[in-house]
Amino acid sequence: MTFSEIIDSLIDTVDVPEGKRNGEGYESARKEIHDDLSDVGDVEAACYHESAHFVYATFLGYRHKKDTSAFRVMGPKIEYHAPTDIEPEWYESTSSWLKAPGLSLPYTNESMEELAIVGVAGGESVRYFHPKRKPGDRNDWKRFEVLCKTARNHVGSLIQPAHIYWEHAAKTVREDFGFKRHNLLIEAKAELTKWDVFQSVFSNTKEIL
Repeated sequence: MTFSEIIDSLIDTVDVPEGKRNGEGYESARKEIHDDLSDVGDVEAACYHESAHFVYATFLGYRHKKDTSAFRVMGPKIEYHAPTDIEPEWYESTSSWLKAPGLSLPYTNESMEELAIVGVAGGESVRYFHPKRKPGDRNDWKRFEVLCKTARNHVGSLIQPAHIYWEHAAKTVREDFGFKRHNLLIEAKAELTKWDVFQSVFSNTKEIL
């Protein structure tokens, strides 16, 4: 198999109705994943990205006495969003992601600070371990920005603008990496992720390099 074929085989389309697995929007979403995971180095960086999310989310779960046993790093997927009265149908591509059920927290200033740290950890992990690779944090930022807007709609000005939490969190996580507070845990989780989620990539590395 070529590298492109291996990535193609990993894309989960279960959330796309069979009759919708074609067309410009679908192919564009598929291309986005291939662009993000264009070679073995990109896949390894993605493993570090999600492993950092996993480690920081697990710490947060422990602090709030959440059940973290179902937290999982997941591979690429495409989701289909049916048309509504205000927007046409669209496809959402995700190259890798963290499944963390039950981690929802109340809309408080402290919660936003904690969730921002989980959010920035992925990109900062890539910047630290694989600085020549794309950090892949564009969607992390967008999701957090939406979360903050939702929180502000519920509880008002108690919630600060998203960029304030994000910038402070980035500084905190960079300090963690500098002092190597969780580096070994992230490296270990990244290695597990390589073989758990992306085994077909790394077991065929010699053939596809």
